[in-house]
Amino acid sequence: MKKILFPILLLGLSGFFFQSCEDEMDLAPDEPNLYETRGATVSATAPNIDFNTSILDESLEVMLTTIGESVSSFQVFKRINNGDKVEVGTYTSTPVELSFTLEEAIEGTGLTLEDLEDGDEFILSYENVETASGSYNTATETKVSIIKCPIRVPGTYNFVSTDYFCGDTPLEGSVTISEVGPGVYVFDDFAFGTYQECYGGPAAGWGTLEVTRFQGEGCNECSLTEECNSLLYQVRMDTETVGLTPL
Repeated sequence: MKKILFPILLLGLSGFFFQSCEDEMDLAPDEPNLYETRGATVSATAPNIDFNTSILDESLEVMLTTIGESVSSFQVFKRINNGDKVEVGTYTSTPVELSFTLEEAIEGTGLTLEDLEDGDEFILSYENVETASGSYNTATETKVSIIKCPIRVPGTYNFVSTDYFCGDTPLEGSVTISEVGPGVYVFDDFAFGTYQECYGGPAAGWGTLEVTRFQGEGCNECSLTEECNSLLYQVRMDTETVGLTPL
């Protein structure tokens, strides 16, 4: 008896589902436009960099598109933290490509590079998105951190080695430093010319060193002047000190 009732039950349920699929129900007969798309928002790609007060030649790149209704225009504003907004521009079509160096980012805000603090934010907001149904603001903003005077180690530097283990005649040359991990650097000539001088061998590229920023008299770690940055890095080893200057 159980074997007969089970298939009959399944057949009845199947008929119910088929009938339900065939019958179309109007969930809102009095609101024919209830499910139409209304409003629009601006969508921005993720920032490609954080701003860095010691690297002024890098640019923030942001691509803007819109989602939702057809957009006739929208405005972009910039600010530092919760400061006054400065209009970047009004745009009538997408995609829009925006590009800012740090100096361009703070232009018009009333701030200078020296006014910036570590942890400040550069913020883009997207407002007055005009569509046929009205004007809207995009809730999401683009935020870019500002890093104050970090050490930028990788690069090629001139060196002068003195008081090394096999002589005292100053050795001059250049060394390229590469970052292989956060705060870990590899030198293409670890011995700064002394291995070639003392042993007649090739440049010694083994090992890593800890690099600290040089602070001369009247300068600090945040100085941006050419005078203070003429000796930007100092490398300390067990038995000798090598001063480095950027090429």
